[in-house]
Amino acid sequence: MTEAHGQYISSLFWCFISIGRLIAIPLAKTMSNKSMLIMELSIALTASIVLLCFSSNPTILWLFTCVFGLGMSAIWPTVMALIQSYIVITGKFSAAITVGSAFGEMVVPATIGLVMTEKAPVNFMIIILILVFTQILLASALFYAGHKTKSTSNPEKTATDAHAAKLADQYGYMCWEAGMSGNF
Repeated sequence: MTEAHGQYISSLFWCFISIGRLIAIPLAKTMSNKSMLIMELSIALTASIVLLCFSSNPTILWLFTCVFGLGMSAIWPTVMALIQSYIVITGKFSAAITVGSAFGEMVVPATIGLVMTEKAPVNFMIIILILVFTQILLASALFYAGHKTKSTSNPEKTATDAHAAKLADQYGYMCWEAGMSGNF
């Protein structure tokens, strides 16, 4: 495979991440956050296993790079929505998550780059598979912690949170309407 083919495959991956996010918008209205996350992680796991086992076949490499992009596309927003269904996300909490993910976005590519220059490129797929398994373990911990949080939550607090969410939706709509009419 040439360097140009690698660049095309990378572009295809990012293209399918964008397509997957567009597909995820209507899916999010019909599926629960938990089932959507399970579906996304299943797609990513399947694609990474197939890519690891059959990466020497160019057709499979191109096809499952697209599938992997679709699987990875909406994991971040789905996790954020799932966390928000368990707890109230404050500005400080959101900032901490953003800083943590930015740190991961710096460390993971640097680590992969080091491994790929030192070892064979197949190690890239092994690292991706390890990262997908890590995501699955973290999602399982999130499901468990969320189940514990929901089972011990105060029903009055839940009703108050639902009322606050309804007010936020109404306020957001009013801001949007004012912005569209030029009064904002």
